[in-house]
Amino acid sequence: MNAKGKPLATYEIVSVLRLFATIDRIQVASCQIAFDEPTEDTMVAEDAATLPEISTLWLAYSPANTRLLHLFRNSGLAKSLEAVDVHASQWSTVLALGALIREIGPNLTYLAVCYKIVAPNSGETVDEFRHALSVSSCSSLSRFHVSVLLRPGSPVVSLWQWDAMIALLQDVPAELITHIELSFIVENYPNPDDAVTQLTQFNWKRLERLLPRFRKLEGIVITRSEVETPSLVGNKIWTVAAQRLSSLTKKKIPLSGRHYIWKAEKS
Repeated sequence: MNAKGKPLATYEIVSVLRLFATIDRIQVASCQIAFDEPTEDTMVAEDAATLPEISTLWLAYSPANTRLLHLFRNSGLAKSLEAVDVHASQWSTVLALGALIREIGPNLTYLAVCYKIVAPNSGETVDEFRHALSVSSCSSLSRFHVSVLLRPGSPVVSLWQWDAMIALLQDVPAELITHIELSFIVENYPNPDDAVTQLTQFNWKRLERLLPRFRKLEGIVITRSEVETPSLVGNKIWTVAAQRLSSLTKKKIPLSGRHYIWKAEKS
């Protein structure tokens, strides 16, 4: 909403950003943003000479992400982006991110795609997901970050997420990539050990077979992001991942880990 309590017009964001010549990073935390319905004249590309040079776009989980991605692409704000980190909880956000990637993919050196899409419940196949994102156009990437959602009582969802991650690692250009980050987003399990059991059911051999294509790989980071789940689970996840990816140590590729915990959002 703007100061008058009305939905924020898309052109208002562009007008504010045009006050700056360069912006290192735009970070939008999880929030509710009410936009107007954009008309043709508000979504056309602005005069490129008056737009700021923006290096990084970071969007946490938010219903507004789809509209923000459309805004950046249609206004021309995305033309200078080198790093994009988008958290998607809606299929429309995946489609909007894919449209952005197809337009600026060759410019990106860093891409992070974290998704809480509950497919296959929502009907999308892994092939539809990989086609929607089109990460194959990101020919300059040196760092790539993808995620897998571990949801209690939903092994099919988690297996779909794993297959989607594998598909993206198959599609992304490997020539320049030096670092890969794999995030396991662990939701609140009544029995935390069930998350670890679910993790062991993944086909880790598929991931191991993929890694040799990244010939410049210098390291892999395993991130455990948990929603009010004991840190012990995070430690066990790290142990499972390290065991399954033991071939990396033989090739002297560092495997490291990070651990985050946050409180579940109240509906």
